[in-house]
Amino acid sequence: MAKEIKESIVAPATVEEPVYDAAEIAANAQHLFGYNADIATAALDFNHVTRCSLEKAKELIKDFAERKVD
Repeated sequence: MAKEIKESIVAPATVEEPVYDAAEIAANAQHLFGYNADIATAALDFNHVTRCSLEKAKELIKDFAERKVD
């Protein structure tokens, strides 16, 4: 008898982005995003963020730093 080879469909593995503390992100903001640690701290505090991914932090900090002040 011949063995049947069954093809299994494997869903792609979802990779969750690492999450970091806001203080850790702010401390490394100059190196990671090119923004001062004070701006990063203010941006994360303004958005009530205590933990987030680097992509989310980058977006929040950039938006905060580039917003217009009337």
